[in-house]
Amino acid sequence: AGLWIFGPHGLDVGLHLDDHGFHRTLKDATWRQAWPHIRDYVPGRNLHVVYTVALYKIFGSDPVRLHAAGLFFDLLNVLLFFVLLLQRGYGSRWALAAAGLFLVYPNHAETHYWTTSIAMNLMSTTFLLAAFLWIGSGRFSPALRGAGAFTLYLLALFDYDQVFFMW
Repeated sequence: AGLWIFGPHGLDVGLHLDDHGFHRTLKDATWRQAWPHIRDYVPGRNLHVVYTVALYKIFGSDPVRLHAAGLFFDLLNVLLFFVLLLQRGYGSRWALAAAGLFLVYPNHAETHYWTTSIAMNLMSTTFLLAAFLWIGSGRFSPALRGAGAFTLYLLALFDYDQVFFMW
């Protein structure tokens, strides 16, 4: 459903709003060149710059490729949310319905137009959902589950501060 809804517009997208500043300064930056941006960015959001530079290194600076990466993280989040609900004991029909709602809500005006939102919205949500899945997994000791979930939460929290309220 996500590919059907968002995929056809992949070639129509470009850079918007906040994207230009990040794109202009970071698209070809080495890690050494990016360090002042990482260090001096909004306190508490420094990992956002790290993740953005990593996205440029992995996917390049072409907006279509970046939006495809955003769609990947969006669909990954829907899958993680579905698995999380199954882990919590919801039936597959309820989990599928909730994951379908999660697909189109809450922040898709940003996530499907801004490439900068890949790191700030989608990746932070990925880390948060992974933290919930990790803590709910019965495969490891409670101490290891707590430490792993807390680490994933910090990776999300210092990406973008919306995560504080998502917990």
